[in-house]
Amino acid sequence: MLAKQPQLSPWPEAEHYRLLADYEIDTPFGLVNIPSHFHYDGASVPALAWQVTYTPFHPDVMAPALVHDWLYYTHHIAGHAISRDNADDTLEDLLRRNGVGSAKRRMMIAAVKLAGGAVWDNNEEDRMVLKNVFGALTNDGLTPQHIKTYYGLDAGML
Repeated sequence: MLAKQPQLSPWPEAEHYRLLADYEIDTPFGLVNIPSHFHYDGASVPALAWQVTYTPFHPDVMAPALVHDWLYYTHHIAGHAISRDNADDTLEDLLRRNGVGSAKRRMMIAAVKLAGGAVWDNNEEDRMVLKNVFGALTNDGLTPQHIKTYYGLDAGML
């Protein structure tokens, strides 16, 4: 299991989980900082695959999916732009570190590589999520420069 798990709260109306406190984790590409206020829908595992992999909110995949979703939203790690392959490789590393077995991990990564291209480019809904997180962080008293430097979230992404 990863040494540190995120502090999450269910958000039933949206079928999402909200991050209650910042989550920081080291990855092969650098340190990832995910701000509180971010919410996500768990691991994107189709229902037909749940019997052979995991459900979207299984504890073994929650933290890796959180980080992967944040990377797909921001396309940044440690203030540097990353590729989709970097984001997917980070997911694979975190699944491994969180104890997901080789066969299940390979299936999940193959599915992400197959379907992830359709969601890598942010749409209007994605930008609204980032705008809401940015606004909440600003309301918390953080400056736009701090938000960009620490979380990789730039007002230009919104």
